[in-house]
Amino acid sequence: MSDGTGQHRRPPRLPSGWATQARERAESWAGVRRRIDHASLRWHARLDSPSADRSLPWILAGGLFVALATRAAARVRGLEPSNSLARYVQAVRQLHDGFGTELTLVPPGVRAPQPLSHLDGSLLLYPLGWLLGFLPVSQTLVLVQSGAIAATVVPLWRLARRVANLRVGAATAVVIAFACYPPIHLMNTAGFDPMVLALPGLAGLIYWALSGNVVRFVGAAVYVITVSAQFGVVLAGFGVLLALTVRRRAGLTLLAIGLVTAVGEQVVPWLGAGDRAFVDGVSFEPGVRSALGALGHGVAHPLASMAHLGEYRVLSLCAALVLPVALLPLMSFRYVAPVLPLQIAYLLGSVPEGQLLGALAVAPTAFLFAATTFALARLGRAGSDRVAVPPRLSGALLGVAALFFLLQAAASPYAAPWQWGKLDSLDGIRRDWTEAVLDRAAADAEAGRAPVVVAATQDMAPLLAGRVPLCALPRKRFDCPLEPTLYLVDVGLDARIGQDPDLEPVQPMVGERLLQLRPR
Repeated sequence: MSDGTGQHRRPPRLPSGWATQARERAESWAGVRRRIDHASLRWHARLDSPSADRSLPWILAGGLFVALATRAAARVRGLEPSNSLARYVQAVRQLHDGFGTELTLVPPGVRAPQPLSHLDGSLLLYPLGWLLGFLPVSQTLVLVQSGAIAATVVPLWRLARRVANLRVGAATAVVIAFACYPPIHLMNTAGFDPMVLALPGLAGLIYWALSGNVVRFVGAAVYVITVSAQFGVVLAGFGVLLALTVRRRAGLTLLAIGLVTAVGEQVVPWLGAGDRAFVDGVSFEPGVRSALGALGHGVAHPLASMAHLGEYRVLSLCAALVLPVALLPLMSFRYVAPVLPLQIAYLLGSVPEGQLLGALAVAPTAFLFAATTFALARLGRAGSDRVAVPPRLSGALLGVAALFFLLQAAASPYAAPWQWGKLDSLDGIRRDWTEAVLDRAAADAEAGRAPVVVAATQDMAPLLAGRVPLCALPRKRFDCPLEPTLYLVDVGLDARIGQDPDLEPVQPMVGERLLQLRPR
């Protein structure tokens, strides 16, 4: 080393023993990494066997079901407000017991009882009504919904392993990211919606369409449209993708099924046509009652539709769907494209944010995770039989999924899910009031008197649904399909009814929250 005068000097000596210590630490860390790599390779060798590949997805699905079912059951046990759960409890009990042929728990803006055929075109509810009527309906419905979400793990795993040829580590990362995905936890805890039951069918449809099993592929398509005719647009879009890429005949078949269903949704009552809103809470132009109608409205008014789709609310919702999977689906965008028409139809309406990230996110969830799987396969290194994904990429997917679970998921630790299901003194009074109403309804039926008509807020509605004529609050008093003779109100959920001058208290308010009212 020169000192500037042309003379050279020796570099400074390191402290005695420093080089030895640094070398020992490096060798020690290298040994730890080698042991980790060897252990990882041993586990991969064990789990890459056919027997493990058959059992592991079911084990993962079982673990996810336990986690989801306990949380969903706790929400029901804790009398969490849910008009959607009450509505389908009423439908199931009517289908089983023959209580009536019309639903009085109707969407906002509907002022008359609805036929069961208008219940979102869900033909699957009819066998469910017969099967579940023997069981506690509220608890059984949410458990069936949790089971459907958890069962999605099986076709998702097989898509990753048998179609994308991912190794066990990458496939497990996809499944864990799915288990952390915030929309599935919102679906699980927001009551009940039959559209969620289509999630394993959509994932299975993608897997069987790409793996070549024709019978199961057609069966999955039929199952999806029996859950809800709204998925006809999604099936048509996926059929176009198949026809243009890998399976022309299967794609054209699926396109035909999807178009027939989408058109039938507009004209066939059993597929959901009729005088009803497209989705609860949606306000389209008059006459728009289906996904095709919404898309046609968007094409007829392109500038207004583009301006609406560019709003901050819409863009933030799209980001909330894509960001938890680390933007990987955008690398395999063609697997996301089939779901875009239906989502655009939803976004063109005034759908509440909770619905767009909940039950209406069913189709995007299935296709986003299919796209994530193929994106990992593209980024990995193809080996002799499997695609090896870099551990850092799988770790990044898991890290982002865990972060969004903590920040956005309804079952995040920040939401204190361990406290769900705990009952307080007001919950006991809610149960006492509903039991008294049911006893009164039984006595009226025995005496031949007109049944009591109840209007109840969302905390008490599931306890009464299907047992007495019921109107779900909050809504204006004169908007109820039937004229109520008794009101059970939590003023924290509906303060307007408690201030109505045409109603008088039956007894003093309990705990500054619960109130019984009757018409003057």
